Amino acid sequence: MKILINAVLDLNKDGAGVTHFTEVANNLQKEKHKVLALCPGFYPNRKKYWGFKIVYVPTFKKNLFSMLFYEFLNIFFLAFWVIRFKPDIIHCRYNVATLYLPLIAKFLKVNYFVEVNGILENELRLRRFSEFVIRCVKFTEIINFKFAKKIICVTNGIKKEIQKKYKIPRVKLEVVGNGANPDVFYPRNKYQCRNKLALLQNKFIVGFIGSLAPWRGLINLAKAVLVIKNSNPELYKNLLIIIVGEGEEKKMLVELVNEYNLNCFNFLSSTEYKNIPYFINAFDVCTVFFSRNNLKVIGSPIKLFEYLACGKPIIATDIDGINNLYKCREYIIFLPSMNPIKIAEKINYCYQHKKIIAETGKRGRKIFLERYTWSNVAKILLAIFKTS
Repeated sequence: MKILINAVLDLNKDGAGVTHFTEVANNLQKEKHKVLALCPGFYPNRKKYWGFKIVYVPTFKKNLFSMLFYEFLNIFFLAFWVIRFKPDIIHCRYNVATLYLPLIAKFLKVNYFVEVNGILENELRLRRFSEFVIRCVKFTEIINFKFAKKIICVTNGIKKEIQKKYKIPRVKLEVVGNGANPDVFYPRNKYQCRNKLALLQNKFIVGFIGSLAPWRGLINLAKAVLVIKNSNPELYKNLLIIIVGEGEEKKMLVELVNEYNLNCFNFLSSTEYKNIPYFINAFDVCTVFFSRNNLKVIGSPIKLFEYLACGKPIIATDIDGINNLYKCREYIIFLPSMNPIKIAEKINYCYQHKKIIAETGKRGRKIFLERYTWSNVAKILLAIFKTS
């Protein structure tokens, strides 16, 4: 089978989107299928070899103009490579806001698959885009969904939301979750990792890695640590909170931490991808937080699977995309809400029961290896492609 993937991603940067795209494409190719990807060649283009063929559509340093220029050129690149490569499938990632992909697929009679990793309307509202922009995006989504052979959603919640919003037949929607690479993410010695990263050896470390986006709710983590400071001095004395990442809420979070005089926080800028397994293994507890913010939050964070792969205990918000993983109550410590008192209680529970949470981490890794590797994700995708 020949698979052409159109992915609007900046491959010069590390991130969850790039990880998902490259891992899935690599594993599709390992299953003896030919993969060709079209991606924007943002300047400066490092052109790293990812294990499969990528055609870079030329453009400039990433900004609004370079995106528009890329979209214009991509029309011709896509048509050319569909004719030359003769794919059986066009798989669209991160580009449901354009009209030409489904139209080219329809005109050239190629099966068209759309992958949806979130509710775009919700994200645009959180980032305060105008109603005009939101309506335009919804219109292009409708066209993409109409022409798609299948719509691949990363969670069942996204599937239900799309079905409800756009009146899409259930049979047209499939759920394929995220995963992690067990050759990169696996248990390492905690103290050796801390030594490598110059972290304190004797602290109880609670860690977060990822985007500091508005829907993460990390403001509530700072408030929870204030609760611990005022009510549990022993835990506070031994606690270290490490936040690895950048995002819109970082400035506000740092200001709040300073206002509360919380000296146990350590903010680190986004690190190279190769260092992430060491950070995860240096933590005593990993966290995955989502704040509902009056909007329905639905996600399948890749970091969750990377935490599982490393066999780490996890505190996570109880949302779709996490709470419907196989036997998840056995290896994830769920937060019923992002109430700071509840977060403080879960952190204290983990501190008081280190042996118990270590066993939950081991159970999580066992389930991960059985179900949530990128190889498993690719095989599920291929089954959908072949039966559609």
